[in-house]
Amino acid sequence: QHPMRNLPKIQGILALKEKFSVEALECRVAEDMKSSLGYRDFMNLLLEDEHLYRANRRSESLRKKAAFKDKVLLAHFDADPKRGVSKLMIKELQTLSFLRSFENIIFIGGTGVGNSFLAQAIGHASCLSGNETRFIQVNYLFEQFKAAEKAGQVLVFFKKVISS
Repeated sequence: QHPMRNLPKIQGILALKEKFSVEALECRVAEDMKSSLGYRDFMNLLLEDEHLYRANRRSESLRKKAAFKDKVLLAHFDADPKRGVSKLMIKELQTLSFLRSFENIIFIGGTGVGNSFLAQAIGHASCLSGNETRFIQVNYLFEQFKAAEKAGQVLVFFKKVISS
């Protein structure tokens, strides 16, 4: 049976959960008109499109919430032993294994050596993996902490940092 005959049924199924990417549906229908996919293949492709659409939308939402200054990738970091960062270390950071083992990572170095770049690149990778992330520059963090300390609001400050 041709997928076009089941289009109202498909639209009904998709409307049950959440808005579906109309563009993906239109693209797949147009594609099917040319290739005559079977119903099962058509549905599999459509569901795969929806999964990717939602994953991309979630990672973009996580990126916005993370408040990154720049959109950078670990692959673009210039691993140089003079900086104290090797290519092997970058590969290890890309796996995000420190998240699975609940470890923290701290980058220490002078201005311009790549601390913020690395933090943001790892943060972007984390968002792509579906993890909530927050980018805060350390100087801002300390300024806010000092202000909270003066106001006697340290606990409120930490709750705000954790929840944002």
